[in-house]
Amino acid sequence: MGQLEERPDRLEPGRGEPWERNKPDSERVFFPLTDQVVFRHLSRPESGQRQLHVGLYPMLPDDTTRLLACDFDDKDWRGDAAAYIAACKEVGVPALAEISRSGSGAHVWIFFTAPVPATLARALGTALLRRAIDTRKGMSLASYDRFSPAQDFLPIHSKGGARFGNLIALPLHGASRGAGTTVFCDPATWHPYPDQFAHLSRAERLTPHQVQALVDKLGPVQAGPSPTTPVLPPRPRRTALGKAPKTVNAEAGAMLRITTTGLPPQLVAALKHAASLHNPEFYRRQNQRCSTFNTPRMICCFDATDPEWLALPRGLRDEAAIRKVDAERWIGLSATPYRADQMDPLITMQCGPIRHEIEDQSTFAKHLIVHRTTFSTGEPGTDGASIQAIYGKLAADGTRNQLIAADIATAYRRGRCSLALTNRIEHVNQLAAALKEHGIEAMLLHGGLPTSERDLGVVLLPLAGELLPRPALETVRPDSERD
Repeated sequence: MGQLEERPDRLEPGRGEPWERNKPDSERVFFPLTDQVVFRHLSRPESGQRQLHVGLYPMLPDDTTRLLACDFDDKDWRGDAAAYIAACKEVGVPALAEISRSGSGAHVWIFFTAPVPATLARALGTALLRRAIDTRKGMSLASYDRFSPAQDFLPIHSKGGARFGNLIALPLHGASRGAGTTVFCDPATWHPYPDQFAHLSRAERLTPHQVQALVDKLGPVQAGPSPTTPVLPPRPRRTALGKAPKTVNAEAGAMLRITTTGLPPQLVAALKHAASLHNPEFYRRQNQRCSTFNTPRMICCFDATDPEWLALPRGLRDEAAIRKVDAERWIGLSATPYRADQMDPLITMQCGPIRHEIEDQSTFAKHLIVHRTTFSTGEPGTDGASIQAIYGKLAADGTRNQLIAADIATAYRRGRCSLALTNRIEHVNQLAAALKEHGIEAMLLHGGLPTSERDLGVVLLPLAGELLPRPALETVRPDSERD
């Protein structure tokens, strides 16, 4: 907990020389939290006195927390917050609703009797939010990013105040109370309770054991489609997805648009979660103890901007199709049905589930020919940035590119068709230029080129997607990052 300095657009920790941005963290001096500071927070300022607002970093140094707060600030914040509190009551979680300082949002607070792992507290919050979304057809999945604490582990590798985690302003601010904000309210009417301090003193709290039991009972939030053709699960409870109308209108275009008229909110919520996926970048940053600010926990691949329609990726229907391609049916063949960025569900959303797997039954001999070069680098290759630097140097090495081009040219003159793969478009252009010196015009395929150039015998293709049908390809040249 700490004293906050009020800036025109934000609150930040109160400290000496607040405008000195270049001072090392070890030299920063933060104002202490004293009884006088708390008194000023709770009191209305005297005439001419500057307002002071106390805020809280809920994450403790050992990655635990004594509370969980969820922030609602969309246009329907009252209904969303009330639905979240109703979900809390349904499973026996005591919660308090507070109108935030702006007056156009709410904080819902859950308190614990002792510190619990932030991972556990946030798991409870996401499970409760998932139940709330089942009752609110228009509730945004962005609410998953509005918890305090905002991540499971303290982001100690961030700079400045961000290394303490996220900050939330505390309720019962003296000046704000006079304006009817930062006060605890009845979520049914959003009228403030008559005695704020008495109501807060009666607030119930969950024990760590209760939190664990609730998380075990409610389970994790499921998102994304199945990568393989799903097997029918046991028949769900009659009320699990609500009662849908006998006929649901849909339009198959660039996306599959489904009318939401008459659809129960549970079914709409299930469709939205099927068209979403957990963001690998969020979890990567969280596990590396970096700030996850502005990095969404969920990637939503649906479009709900029209309140009467829900647009879903076409691959979620039984017939697999490619988004924004004018084709009734596509058959995709891939030896690697996964993505380097770990967003594998996107493949299923756009192309549908895996229908069939073919085992390698070929009997002909396969040869991997290694071409050794004199390439060297001073890069250590111990982290992602260094690895990428090595890849860049490999792609730009002129001597090495000449060896690759000479090898392809030799195969070309023997009547062979070669496919050269690389992860860098600039490397594609460099290899194409090297092949011109051998009198060979290569066909290049990447996102910036038209699709009309399709008839030459040598293809240089950056690894950005699946291969299109080509004339007989006999030799595959690995990219520069896989030698």
